[in-house]
Amino acid sequence: MRVTLKHARKTTTVGGSTERAIHLDRIEQAVGDGPCLAALKAAAPVLLADVRTDPRWPPYQERLIEEGIHSVLGVPWNLAKTRPRS
Repeated sequence: MRVTLKHARKTTTVGGSTERAIHLDRIEQAVGDGPCLAALKAAAPVLLADVRTDPRWPPYQERLIEEGIHSVLGVPWNLAKTRPRS
């Protein structure tokens, strides 16, 4: 799992469950497109089920293939909507 923070139209990697997860998030940040960023924009989950057949993010998918990754699920989490009420 990795965490990407969006603030004022900018995104950045803020953490992850492993160093590899952080590395993979930074790849998406560097390429500038992919399912996690698309999920943030759409405010809905975005699935990249197969990096070899999905046509949406070719530069990102090439990098995932190099890393041995086959699929990615981007799930947005709006922190403004999850704050506890006083």
